[in-house]
Amino acid sequence: MAPSKINAALIGLGRIGWMLESDPYRYHPCTHAGSLLHPTLSSRFRLVAGCDIDEERRMRFGRFAKKHGQNIDVYDSIDAFVEAIRKKELTVDFAVLATGPDSHPELFRRLLAVGVRDFLIEKPVALHSKQARQMLRLAEKHGATVRVNFERRYHPAYALVRKLIDSQRFGELRHIEGRVLAPSLRRDALLEDAVHWIDLMLWYAGEPIGVRSSFQLDEKRREKGSLHVFHYEGFDAVLESGGMRRYFEFFMRLDFERGRVIAGNDGHFHFESRASRRYKGFYDLQPVPVRLSKKEQTMNPWLELYREIAGKDGMRSSLEQAVTGIEWIDRCRRFSGS
Repeated sequence: MAPSKINAALIGLGRIGWMLESDPYRYHPCTHAGSLLHPTLSSRFRLVAGCDIDEERRMRFGRFAKKHGQNIDVYDSIDAFVEAIRKKELTVDFAVLATGPDSHPELFRRLLAVGVRDFLIEKPVALHSKQARQMLRLAEKHGATVRVNFERRYHPAYALVRKLIDSQRFGELRHIEGRVLAPSLRRDALLEDAVHWIDLMLWYAGEPIGVRSSFQLDEKRREKGSLHVFHYEGFDAVLESGGMRRYFEFFMRLDFERGRVIAGNDGHFHFESRASRRYKGFYDLQPVPVRLSKKEQTMNPWLELYREIAGKDGMRSSLEQAVTGIEWIDRCRRFSGS
């Protein structure tokens, strides 16, 4: 007997909700609606509702859904959406919160109150760790299942790095460094962008034993740039974050005893220590293939995430892990030398 479909609702109809599907340069699907409506998941999910306060977004989303053969109820406020659930006019098994972090705690609380128990929340889950911990306590109180969309954990090349660390193919980890640089000062670069980098650091290396940070701020106290040194037993992880760029960069380099891994938006590259071709008796880092299977080479991280949700098998990116990441971001601000 086939499992019943999961009635899904999407709160927030912006870029990550569905609009990035119009970007021809990205792999697809690359959004929540794109994943929920994907043919390979149509037997497991039914997208029953959307919600956004912006009228144009609602209209455009309705047209997008119809192109996929779906007539979806679209609500203009969370009040109307919650009331429809309360009156049993709408059944929601699973809710995606694709709004800004300032709205997540209240939306989460209100949806729990009308019986929703399965969630996927966009990163960052909240503005600071106090809010995030409150959400975690609510989830535990109501027995809710909550994932956070750190999709790089579902990307085969990033997942391979975790396997290399666990297998010690290149030996012990000796150093991590990287950059997350964004174009706009309107964003909180550390919280909204570098949170992905910090999540990977925690996934790969566990929690640090301390951190020291320095911030460069403009006259409005917005982050122009920052530097963070996370201390581990035996090595450091160094992150540069900030705005004021005419480009976006996500870069991570992991140095091992016998190798190096570079991972980021410009690609993934592996190097191994081998006998030098230039200096007798020395070793150089030489490029080696990134060992992904044929199946892994075609994997889409969004589909992998939603397949995990549909199968209810494991949880690679939990609310508890996301709370830990925000706690370390708060520590960066608290233990700043600037």
